[in-house]
Amino acid sequence: MKTTDAIRMSSARWLRLFAGVSLAFLIASCGGSDGTASSTSASSPTAPTFTVGGTVSGLASGTTLVLRDNGGNNLSVSSNGAFTFAATLTAGETYAVTVGANPLHQVCTIAQGSGSISNNDVSTIDVSCAAGNLFAYVANNVSNNVSAFIVDPNSGVMTPVTGSPFDAGQAPSAVAVNAAGTLAFVTNSDDSDVSVFQIDATSGALTPVTGSPFATQGGPTSVALNPAGTLAFVTNSTANNVSVFSVDASSGQLTEVSGSPFATGQGPQSVAVNPAGTLAFVANATGNSLSVFSINTETGQLTPVTESSVGTVFNPYAVSVNPAGTLILVASPGEMSIFAFNVDANGVLTSVAGSPFDDTGATTPYSVAINSTGTLAVQANGPDNNVSVHQISSSTGVLTAVANSPFAAGDGPLSIALNPAGNLVLTANTTGNSVSVFGLDASTGQLTLVTGTFTTGSSPYSIAIAQP
Repeated sequence: MKTTDAIRMSSARWLRLFAGVSLAFLIASCGGSDGTASSTSASSPTAPTFTVGGTVSGLASGTTLVLRDNGGNNLSVSSNGAFTFAATLTAGETYAVTVGANPLHQVCTIAQGSGSISNNDVSTIDVSCAAGNLFAYVANNVSNNVSAFIVDPNSGVMTPVTGSPFDAGQAPSAVAVNAAGTLAFVTNSDDSDVSVFQIDATSGALTPVTGSPFATQGGPTSVALNPAGTLAFVTNSTANNVSVFSVDASSGQLTEVSGSPFATGQGPQSVAVNPAGTLAFVANATGNSLSVFSINTETGQLTPVTESSVGTVFNPYAVSVNPAGTLILVASPGEMSIFAFNVDANGVLTSVAGSPFDDTGATTPYSVAINSTGTLAVQANGPDNNVSVHQISSSTGVLTAVANSPFAAGDGPLSIALNPAGNLVLTANTTGNSVSVFGLDASTGQLTLVTGTFTTGSSPYSIAIAQP
C-alpha cells in the first residue's frame, strides 16, 4: 500500500505529462512552433474580372454578324446596339476584337477594338456595318470571257474591274454567283464544263479555283445555286439532264453528287431553286414543259415531283422563283408571254388565273427576275430591245403591267438581274455588246435608264450581280 507522499509524487508526474501533451497539441493546431500558417488557412482572394463589349450600328435587319475576341470567344449579333462577350478578363490581360463573319451583303469595320484591361469593363468598341461592294459579271458567248464591273449602289454607274475581262471556256452561256458573293460560276456550252472563280471582295477580280473547270454533260446552258451555296445545278441542253455538284464553300471546288446527272425534259434551258433549297425547277425549252424536283438537302440528289411535268408551256426559256417560294414565273419567247404558276409545299404547280401574261403581244421575253420583296417582275425582251415590268399580286400571283411598260433598253437584252437592295436593274444586251442599267422605283415599278456606255465582250448572254 502506497504512502501519502508516494501518491502525491505520482499525481505530480501525471500532471506534468498532461501539460506537455496539451502544449504540443496547442502548438500543432497553430501551425507549428515557427509561426508558419497551417495548410488549412484561407486562400488568396480571387482577382476581379471585367467584360469586353461595345456598340454595333448599321447592321441590316434580318442579318447576323459574328464577332471574335482574341481569335475565339465567338459572339453572334443580330441587332444594332450594345454587345458584350461572355468570357471575361482580368486586369492586365489584352483583348483584340475582329469580324469573324460579315452579315450578308454587308462589310463591318471595327474601331477601338484592341487594348488591355485596366480595372474596369470595356464598352467603347465601335462596330460599324455598311453595304458591301457591288459587282456585275457578264458571260460573253463569242469572246469566251467574263466582263466584270464595279457598280455604284446608288447611281448604278459602272466601271470595269481591273483585269477585266477574265478568260472563261468556249462559248460561256450563263453566269451565276452564290448568295455570299464569294464565288462565280460560268457554264461553257462548247466545252461541256463549268468554270468556278473566287471573287475578290474588295476589287471584284476573278481568280479560277483549283481544279476549274469541272466537267458537266453536253451543252450546259444555265447554272443555279441553292441559298446555302452548298449545291450547284447545271442544265445540259443536249444531254437532256441536270448535273448536280456539291460546292466546297472555302475552296469553291465542285464534286458531282451520287446519281448525277438527273433526267429532265427535252432541251433544258434554265434552272432555279426555291429559297428553302428544297425544290428545283427546270424549263425544258424544246420539250415545251417544266420539270420539278425535290432536293435532298444532305446529298443533293433529285427526285421528280409527282405531277411535275406541265406540258402546256410553249418554249419555256427561263424560270424564276419568288422569295416566298410560292410562285414561279416562266419566260416564253415562243408564246411572247410570261407563264405564272403557284407552287404548293410539295412542289406541285397550279396555273395562275389569267396566265400567260403579256404586254399586248408586243414583247418577246427571254429572261425574267423577281425583286427581293416579291412585288415586281422584270423581263428582258430580246428582239424588242426593251424591258417589261409587272406588279405581282401577293394573294393570287396575277401579273399587271405597270404604267409606261415596256421601257427602252439596249440592243437585244437577253438576260436580266436585280441587285439585292432592289433599286437597280441590269440587262445583258446580246447584239449591242453592252449592259443597260436602270434605276427601279420599288413602289411604282418605273424604270429610269442610267446614263452611260457600259461595254462588254462579244455577245453577252448572261448577267449576274454579286455583293460580298
